[in-house]
Amino acid sequence: MTEAQPVPDLTDLLKDSPSNWGKWGEDDEVGSLNYLGQEQVLAAVRLVTSGKTFTLQRLIGDPKGDPVWPGRTPAERTQVLDESNWDEGRGGPAFPGGLHYADDKINAFLQGSTQYDALGHVWYGGKIWNGYDARTTIGGLDRASVEPIAQRGVVGRAVLLDMARFLGKATLDKGETFTHEDLQSCAAKQGVTASASKSATSSSSGPTSSNSSSSRRRRSMRASTSRAWSTAPSSCSGSPTWRSPTSSPTPSPMRSPPIPTTALR
Repeated sequence: MTEAQPVPDLTDLLKDSPSNWGKWGEDDEVGSLNYLGQEQVLAAVRLVTSGKTFTLQRLIGDPKGDPVWPGRTPAERTQVLDESNWDEGRGGPAFPGGLHYADDKINAFLQGSTQYDALGHVWYGGKIWNGYDARTTIGGLDRASVEPIAQRGVVGRAVLLDMARFLGKATLDKGETFTHEDLQSCAAKQGVTASASKSATSSSSGPTSSNSSSSRRRRSMRASTSRAWSTAPSSCSGSPTWRSPTSSPTPSPMRSPPIPTTALR
């Protein structure tokens, strides 16, 4: 049996790594989104030609399985009201004019579907993004939560890299990974050129710092947004190295995503 190797302390392992902490000011909570200024938004809008829209969401409660991290469970949807509640003897609520309606609720890990991780989601050495004290995460993130990202919005040019098609398959295999070199090769094959922003700066596109940390208490680490998973027929990723998630069966899918995240073409 191979003896397990000791895991180095992250503070020592990453002590010489580059850092963006402070790059956009001591109050920054959105990181590289500062590169998406007004100029980049306008440039992206000019690329729209057909007016078609494409959802970037995963179906929550997919009968084929939800993409969840190991140790987390899929979403559970409960039907609260439907037409059967007004069947004889069921005692459905009586509304004026004979009004009936359907209602449901969901119990889920917020990382159980398409979503953003807040910059304060993971840390080591007692510091989260931008050097904020890790104790600001107690009871909910006071700083570097997903709220500043949601308030700012994410608008810009997007490049879809179909890694499954690039690798000659309908979907990626469970646990299959790829690197940034694979992404570059896929982009080249698709004839796509990605370029860095040239003009966005902290003065023109950084978030304001007038809100106190107390106004952002108890904020979630995550919000459902747009990350495509390898279980979809066309797969894409925005990160250099990515692993397809574990799929677990779950009944009763939600028929619409939690918020309308779309791409324009």
